[in-house]
Amino acid sequence: FSGAEPSDEAMMGMPAAYADISPSAYVEVGLPLGLELGTYLPFVVAQNDDGHARFVSYGGGDGEFALGKRVLRGSVALSVAAAVKVPLYADRSDERVASYGGYGTRFPAAGDGQVDLDGRLSLGSSLRAGTLPMWVQGSVGYRHRTGDFVDGLPWSAQVGASPAGASGARGWAGLESA
Repeated sequence: FSGAEPSDEAMMGMPAAYADISPSAYVEVGLPLGLELGTYLPFVVAQNDDGHARFVSYGGGDGEFALGKRVLRGSVALSVAAAVKVPLYADRSDERVASYGGYGTRFPAAGDGQVDLDGRLSLGSSLRAGTLPMWVQGSVGYRHRTGDFVDGLPWSAQVGASPAGASGARGWAGLESA
């Protein structure tokens, strides 16, 4: 799950440089009655590097599970959703401190370790640019955080295209800002 090779100078108060990569699986499944089930399952590889040692952690991150309901269908679609974000990892901070002493606190966490509850409202539409099928979508919501962090107002905006869509083949490309 983690490993390090700290030097004697590693704890001299030098700030650590943080880096991570988090590939993830995201799946949405349409259900009867206009319902949709969504999952987001990240795998996190994170490191703190203080110039003398590299502290690396890897494993599951904070997964998200959502259930949405379409409430308006037409040229514009509107949906509401409820989601829960849960840690997909064990808190190993005590174990790391026992194994590595003060160095154990330098291993980055795979997430914030708390459960979040979200309510979201999403609005989207399909459109065409010539023969290119495209879409736009935006969402806004409320996030209740059960731990030390304050609640928030998450939002996102997407625009995308299906380059292979005109030929009948499946394909997509999109941009998202959150």
